[in-house]
Amino acid sequence: MLSQKLLISSFVYILYFWYLNRMFENDRSYQYLTEIEREMSLTSEQSLYYYYYKVLINDDANNNNNNDDFVPKNFTELLVEKIFNDDRSQAPNIVNAFKVLTILPEILLAISYRTMRTILIQYFRVDFDQDWRRCYLVENIIDENDHDQNNNQPNSIISTCEGIGEPFYFYIYSIFAINGFVPILIGWIAYYIGNHSICSMIMAIIMFTLNQTQSSRVQWAVPLRENFGYPLFLFHQLYLIKYFIELLPNIINYHHNHHSDNNEKFIQKYFLINIAATILQSLLQLGNVFVLRSPYFYSFLHIYHHHYCCQ
Repeated sequence: MLSQKLLISSFVYILYFWYLNRMFENDRSYQYLTEIEREMSLTSEQSLYYYYYKVLINDDANNNNNNDDFVPKNFTELLVEKIFNDDRSQAPNIVNAFKVLTILPEILLAISYRTMRTILIQYFRVDFDQDWRRCYLVENIIDENDHDQNNNQPNSIISTCEGIGEPFYFYIYSIFAINGFVPILIGWIAYYIGNHSICSMIMAIIMFTLNQTQSSRVQWAVPLRENFGYPLFLFHQLYLIKYFIELLPNIINYHHNHHSDNNEKFIQKYFLINIAATILQSLLQLGNVFVLRSPYFYSFLHIYHHHYCCQ
């Protein structure tokens, strides 16, 4: 039974990742765009989030090719200068972008990219730019209708690259990899709700697939915060549902169970863990009060206070 679920999950993950990649590519033909054209295609807050990712993986070496005394900045220096002392997003004010914006995913992705690049270059002696990127020369042909106006201008040739070694593709592939778990998690939730039924799991995955364009925008707007939060939300829901389904028989037979004290301590520990996790989340986001004002946190706090602190 477990092998069937793992096989279905693996197949769905690979297929959904390929689907997101093709939908994204077919929408704007990123393969034939230059790096700056890809970045220009990101609109509104998408470009802002991608900017923080780019400045953390870029040591500004490209902007200082003529300066022999230039020393590349390490990640800590970039983090302090570009994130903790951001003078561009709300210029002329200097703000802590990590506290103002939810850019923790970009920081983690930048760390992942720099770590991957360092390991491949220093430990595996890999030519990172050649082996992990595919570059093409694309000729920009001038339209015949504009030939008279551009009589003296030759056709321009531009260079475009793709592959996981390209920062833009590493960014979108990472997000697609995270969202590849979405249909799997929905299927596993249906599996536990449907009394451990494989048919329920398959049906939930099929229903999500048929309504994917109404359920997710990851293939159209990759950097949005929902593309990071939705898979984590489903992970949490799966954990809660699995936890309560396994705990439910013990709750029903609470008064007939010889280990009722252990169950009581177990439930109390569950509420404490969720309260502590929510407070920790607020602290990691440098005092995000919106998390502490959520109905989710208040419900756990009220139940714990009412049943355990007021007895």
